[in-house]
Amino acid sequence: MHLTLSTHLLTLDKRYELVRWPQRVIGLIYYKGCDYVRAPEQWTRIMDDNDKNDSFHKAICCFYLDLTYSKLKHYKQAIEVFERALVHTCNMPAIFEAQCQMQIGHSIELQGIDFPRCFQTARVHYEKALDLYENHIEPPDEVALALCYAVIRNCHFFENAFSEDANRYYLKAIHVYDAIFLLQAPPPVLTQARLIIVGVLFHIALTYYQEFSMI
Repeated sequence: MHLTLSTHLLTLDKRYELVRWPQRVIGLIYYKGCDYVRAPEQWTRIMDDNDKNDSFHKAICCFYLDLTYSKLKHYKQAIEVFERALVHTCNMPAIFEAQCQMQIGHSIELQGIDFPRCFQTARVHYEKALDLYENHIEPPDEVALALCYAVIRNCHFFENAFSEDANRYYLKAIHVYDAIFLLQAPPPVLTQARLIIVGVLFHIALTYYQEFSMI
C-alpha cells in the first residue's frame, strides 16, 4: 500500500520539471531495486536541490526517505523524517498525511520502547489517520480504512487485552473487509476469506501480546 502511494506521488506533480522529477524517479528505482544504500543518499541529496521553498518536492523526498529508513529498521530516523514530511502537507492530498500518520504509528510500535505505552502513543497517530480516511478522503479507500481499524484494534488489545474498545474496532475492521469481499468475490470465497481475516487478526494480536509481555 505504501509503495503504491509512493509511486502515485510521482504522477501528482504535473510540472514534470527537467531536473527534480527525474531525480525522484532515480531514487524510486533504487528503492524498488532494494538498494537501501543509494536510495537514501539520493533522497537526501536532492531534498534541498533547486528551489528550497518547493514544499511539494520536499514532502515527496521525505516520504521516500522515510520508507527507506523503515525498510532498514531505523525507526527513530523514520519517525523524525515522517514528521518533517507532515510540515509540507499543505499542497498534498489528504491520503499523503494519512499515510504519514500510519507510518509514524507503525514505527513507534516497532520500536517497542516503553511497553505498553508505545501502543497508546502509536494509536494517537493511527486515530489521526482514521479521521482523514473517514472524513476527508474521496473516494473512500476501503482497504486502507479496514487496515486502520485493525491496527487501532491491536493497539487497544496490547494496552488492555480483550477490552470493549479492542472488540469494537475489530468488528469495524471485519465489517469493512466484508463489504470489500462482498463486492469482489462469490459467497463461498467470501466465507473463506472472512475466516482467514478473523484468524489473522487474532493471531497477530496474540503473538505480539505474548512477545511484548516478555520485555
